[in-house]
Amino acid sequence: MAKQTKSPIAGRNIYLNKHNQKILFDSFSKTGYLIRDEEAQRFTLYRNRWVLALAIGILVYSFLKQIPVSILIGLAYGLFQEYRYRRVWLPGLTQFPNFKPEKKVGFIEGLIQQNKAWECFLLGLAFMAFGILLVIKGILEKDAPILLAFEILVMIATTYKAIQYFFALYQIKKKR
Repeated sequence: MAKQTKSPIAGRNIYLNKHNQKILFDSFSKTGYLIRDEEAQRFTLYRNRWVLALAIGILVYSFLKQIPVSILIGLAYGLFQEYRYRRVWLPGLTQFPNFKPEKKVGFIEGLIQQNKAWECFLLGLAFMAFGILLVIKGILEKDAPILLAFEILVMIATTYKAIQYFFALYQIKKKR
């Protein structure tokens, strides 16, 4: 049976407490939530809930070519995941009311700690390809200028993410 890899528990709003445990800090409620390694995959899903909603909206648009329907489906997915995140998943975690953030755990730092060079390379390549291909699709299909501008913004965001993965790859290779 193949070993399942875990996503890094790192990034925005992730801190270490005095026991070196990873805590997700919700700045609205000033509450910290303990994220165990077993919850890494679910953490990644919820961390990317709005990015996934955006991707779903883009996919729906590429099939239906109807902007209102695409926005509605993407927004519905995002709101559904937001509800599950706030009302189902977070309340099930160990909570630390009035948590005081101390040591931040950055996304790149989490990738480096995992020490998975091949995964960093593949994910960096995938993010880069997605952004570029999205813009090429828009140009070939002669999308409206506003839609093309949006696709370029998505490409910039995916390029930034790819650079993070490539930087982590560089740091992993440098460590060896």
